[in-house]
Amino acid sequence: MYQRLWIMSLVPTLILILVGIALLVRFTAQAIEADEMSALDRWRTFLAVPLVTLLVQSVSFEPIELPQTLAAHLYFATHRDEWARAARASPDGVYSLEYLHGVPDGSLHFVHVPRGRPENLPIVRQIRLSGEPVKSCKRFEDEWFCSF
Repeated sequence: MYQRLWIMSLVPTLILILVGIALLVRFTAQAIEADEMSALDRWRTFLAVPLVTLLVQSVSFEPIELPQTLAAHLYFATHRDEWARAARASPDGVYSLEYLHGVPDGSLHFVHVPRGRPENLPIVRQIRLSGEPVKSCKRFEDEWFCSF
């Protein structure tokens, strides 16, 4: 349910970003083509060029991960009580919370490891966390976001 909410809110955000980029590119192109610029055009250019650069970089830098990251943060925030229960139940301080379960192709978990990386845990411990060995992990706040 929460993933649909994030995806639905992402569409208007992407539209706003694209309209902003289009306007900024237009102002930048006008400024480049103009022989003489008015003071207002100079300010538009002064603001538009860095903004276009930042927007293009932010949109082009792994855009697929943006909705996934937002959805993961929301899920993690709304399941803090389950995370706390898992922490209390773990004698060695290594515990996980399932985020997404894919039937044929593994699952995604939030994992807490006091020292080191989840990939460095013994295989038996990795399998106890999720039923499968760890494929890859990325840092997520103070925890790990792992694919099993």
